[in-house]
Amino acid sequence: RQPDTHDVVVIGSGASGGMAAWNLARKGVKVLVLDAGSKFDRDRFWTHVLPFEADDRFRNGERRPEFYLDKKEQPYLTPEGKPYRLTRVWGHGGKTNVWGRVSLRMSDLDFAAAERDGWGAPWPIRYRDIAPYYDRVEELIGVFGGDDDSEVLPGSTHLMPPPALRCGEVLLSKAARHLGIPVVRMRRANLTRNHRGFPACHYCGACGSGCDTASFFNSADHLLPFALETGNLRIQSNAVVSRIFVDDKGRASEVQYFERASGREQRVRCRTVIVGAACMDSTRILLNSKSDRSPNGLGNGSDALGRHYCEQVMVHVHGFLPQLFD
Repeated sequence: RQPDTHDVVVIGSGASGGMAAWNLARKGVKVLVLDAGSKFDRDRFWTHVLPFEADDRFRNGERRPEFYLDKKEQPYLTPEGKPYRLTRVWGHGGKTNVWGRVSLRMSDLDFAAAERDGWGAPWPIRYRDIAPYYDRVEELIGVFGGDDDSEVLPGSTHLMPPPALRCGEVLLSKAARHLGIPVVRMRRANLTRNHRGFPACHYCGACGSGCDTASFFNSADHLLPFALETGNLRIQSNAVVSRIFVDDKGRASEVQYFERASGREQRVRCRTVIVGAACMDSTRILLNSKSDRSPNGLGNGSDALGRHYCEQVMVHVHGFLPQLFD
């Protein structure tokens, strides 16, 4: 056990953990971030690798080890005949290093969906409750978009100007208008002008390989360094969290982790824990955190933890457009 008792221990430093650490440190709270990885080496980003060179590296088995966790290090099992490719990023900033950056606002059509169609649990909030926070986040992370506003996608006055449409988007917009389908500009956390000391995007088109100019939002560049400047944040790298211990009152009191390289156990004391280790690892940690008060795992009185996952499905459509030939 380490002797210090931290105000808050944050597990993970990505979209949720990094934002929590940034907010708390700026308010004077002493924060310890436990990250299963370390800071990524920009020199090894693939940002300006030509597409055919990247393809060669994929074929040769170089699967960007700086970002994606190797299944050999942390194996997992799936039911027979039901393979599942689990993408995990262990390192400062987590999956904000490689995320798609699409940043949409939920509307009251979303918040009131359960009342309308009878499926799921009703949200306890409405758009008006969360709109001010959308404003603050868009201003902070730098989201671009158009001036559209609808009941499906609420508008915003805090967006950066969108980039020009690409050739395919011009043709899609023309066809959609012909069919009476509204088309709006994408909202995405790529900088289209200089912002908070970060340069605007230069449109190299390789965002999923890490941005060596930090021109899209990621926690490692846009949050953690500023939180460290307060003197209230400490980051423990390569700390693979196993479980959370609670005191006699059922409150979180200690976090157990293992040093990634040596496997040595460590425990840190805390008054509050924020679990932000992405979907799967957060679930793993909470299910591991069993006690007399929580025999099914921490926060799992309903026995729903780890169940009812909804996969995010992406569909790619390819076509040949003679208008773009040559």
